[in-house]
Parts: sequence; structure tokens; C-alpha cells
Amino acid sequence: MNKSRFHTKACLVFGNMLSSAKTPHDLEIIQRSLGTDLSKMGAVVSLPVCEPGEIFGPVTFPEYLFRDYVVPYFRFPYTYIIHHEPLYRPMLAIDYTVTFDTNFATYVKAIVRNGSLEGQQEEVKHAMDEILYNNVNFDLFFYFVENIKVAYPIVLRTRNREFKSGLTFWKLLDKDFRWNIVCLKLFRNVDNRHYQETRMLKFNIGFREAVRESIDFTYKFYASAEGKELIGEILLPLQRLILVELLAILRIEFSSKKGPREKLKQFLDFVQDKGWVYLERETILAHRYFKSRLAVPMLEKINRGGEQRGLLKKIDNLAWDMTAVRFMEMMFTRQEKGDYMIPFLFSFDNNLRDLVRSFPAKAVIIDRMSNGVLTVPELNTREYFEKEGCGDIIASFFSEEKMSERFSRGRVEAREQLSHIRKEYKALRMVLES
Repeated sequence: MNKSRFHTKACLVFGNMLSSAKTPHDLEIIQRSLGTDLSKMGAVVSLPVCEPGEIFGPVTFPEYLFRDYVVPYFRFPYTYIIHHEPLYRPMLAIDYTVTFDTNFATYVKAIVRNGSLEGQQEEVKHAMDEILYNNVNFDLFFYFVENIKVAYPIVLRTRNREFKSGLTFWKLLDKDFRWNIVCLKLFRNVDNRHYQETRMLKFNIGFREAVRESIDFTYKFYASAEGKELIGEILLPLQRLILVELLAILRIEFSSKKGPREKLKQFLDFVQDKGWVYLERETILAHRYFKSRLAVPMLEKINRGGEQRGLLKKIDNLAWDMTAVRFMEMMFTRQEKGDYMIPFLFSFDNNLRDLVRSFPAKAVIIDRMSNGVLTVPELNTREYFEKEGCGDIIASFFSEEKMSERFSRGRVEAREQLSHIRKEYKALRMVLES
């Protein structure tokens, strides 16, 4: 695998140009400026305008994806494709893929076992009907990331021995979780033509084959060497980082009577002093929360006083949701058909939908050489904080001196992460119970 090129000057300039682009004409200028340094590099860009052209005609989302319970990864409904080697729109095949949360899997299990949509709530029934009738492709990645908290502890408990087979690992999993996965596999293999004609479910694979595929996929994702590396080296450290920063955000909010500007500085001082990684999405979320708790609905149930039972689990689950949302971008390298994928999140959870919508992407850069993906956010962070009167705080945090200090520290190891989580949680509990 080739190394990432996202840190190179050419790619940084490319990203800045995409961030500033407002019209298809801007994209044409960007296309002409791509040098050999960006060979095999492409981008999916969303714009608020629909202006068909020879090369940059927009790809528009299908009508059935304009629903309250479907959240697009991109900010705008018109998407344009840039590629180092020019691609013409008639040649492009777009893969519209839906990913989903755990609640969706629960509905799917009931539908598959019933063999039809009868008995479901009208909203659920209508949503599932559109997915099946239009033969929408859907990806299991978000669901499997969201459930690392369920499956990965089993891997950790048995880390000193290898599983003899995928079946050995499968049998250790929760029965309901196994049923969900098998039903999802069957749901992905519904006979589309039969459903369009009868509105009844008929599967292109048998139950035993669905079980075999479920066992193989689940083992590969959670327990194989490749899966353990992805989770242990990337997903789990990121989730713990988000968790400790969420705990710090809550502690600062409930322990300080200062305004949002001062609380933001406290939070960034925490990141600086402890050597944590700066997370753009979570920092903006922190500032919005410091301005008004109502601005971040996912945190509104956490308050001072009262019964705090299950508090850490509740915040841990939020951190997993935020981790899964962040890794939606990995789906861009996982398309099963077509030249480019455009992902959507399907969920009946209002808070989860608000979380995704709160930080939409304007563009995604895809490096075909390294198979890497870089999201260009629709919101310009520096402009946002300058507008909020916090530009000097952000400038100080990104000063050469402070950046050098942060980068000089080594990676925070797992045990140290867990120790910080325990300390922050204890401090938060003391504040909430005082």
C-alpha cells in the first residue's frame, strides 16, 4: 500500500481550492490546475447549484433519498466529480449506499422473520419499502463499528489464544446480535423483482448461506488479524479519545460559570496540557454546547443532580456514535459497484441524525494510490471561530510553539487513555453530584 499524500503541499492546496469552490466553473479551474503530483487523485464535491456542463454536470440524489430519516454525508444535493484524469459524466456509475444504526437492524430482523413489512409502524414500513423497491445498496460498516463495544470485549478476553475458526468466535457472541447479522445478510439479498411485483420478501440466498456469510464477515471484522489491527490501532483509540474529550467538555460546562469563549479556552488548554489530539468536529460541538446546551440535543439528558446511574455507559455510547459517524468516510473506498460511492445514513434516531447534520462535508478527496480518504468540511473552522470572537484562542492553539509541543509528545498508549478516562469520569461525577 502506498503512503498517504494528504499531507503534501499539492494536496493541501487541492483541499483549500475545493473548500473555496462555489460554482462548477470553479471546479473547471481546479481540474485544469491538477498537476502530476495528484495522479490517481479524485474528489466528490457538493455544491448548492445545479449547472449541467460537458464535464461537470451534477449528479443528483435519487428522490427516494430525500427523506427525514435519511441523512446525506454531503451538505448539498448536487455533487460533481473531479478526477486527475478527466472523466465524462455519461461514463460514470454512482453507487448510492445507505448505512444504518442498531435500531435499523432491529427492525430488519422483525421484517425478515415475518417475511413482509406488515405489522411495522407506518414510518418504518414506508422507509423499508423504498429501500427494497428501489434496490438500494446498503453497507454494514456503521452498524459493525457501533457494535465494537459488544463484540470486541470478547476478543480482548481471549487475546492470548487464536480462535480455531470463525464459528468458535461466532458462538461467543450474543444470540440477538447474531440474529441481527444473519437477518441483515438476508435483507441485503432480497429478490428485488419479486418484491416489486408482490411486496413480499423472497431471498436470493438460503438461511444456511446467510449464516455462513455472517460468520465469515463477523470474524473478519472483529477477530481476524486485519480486523484486530483496524479496531485496536485506529477505531478504539479514536473512540477513547472522543470519550475523554466528551467527559472534559461536560466537566467544564458544569463546573464553570464563565462564558463560551473562556470555556473553549479551558477545553483547548486541556487538549494541549494532556497531549490529546485536536478533533475539529468535537471542538466545534464543544463551543456550541458552551453557548447553549440545547444546541447539542445528544447531551441534553446529562444534568447536575438526580440519579447518575449508567452515566459512563451513556457517554461511552455517544462516543461510539461519534466514532461511527466519523468513519462514514471510509465507505468511499468500499463501494461494491460503480465508480464512486455517495453514502447516506438511515436512522430513526433524531439525535444521531442531528449529529451527522451538524458537521456536513462539502467534499471528499479520494486517493486511489493509497486508498485513503480526506473529508473537506462545509464549515470553515477558522472563519467560524473568528465570527464567534474566538479567533485569537484558535490562533494561539495552532501557534508554532504549541503545535511543536503537542507533536513532540509520543502517542498516548491504551492504559494511559483508560487512566485519563477514569479520572475525567470521576471528576465529572463529583461536579454533577455537588
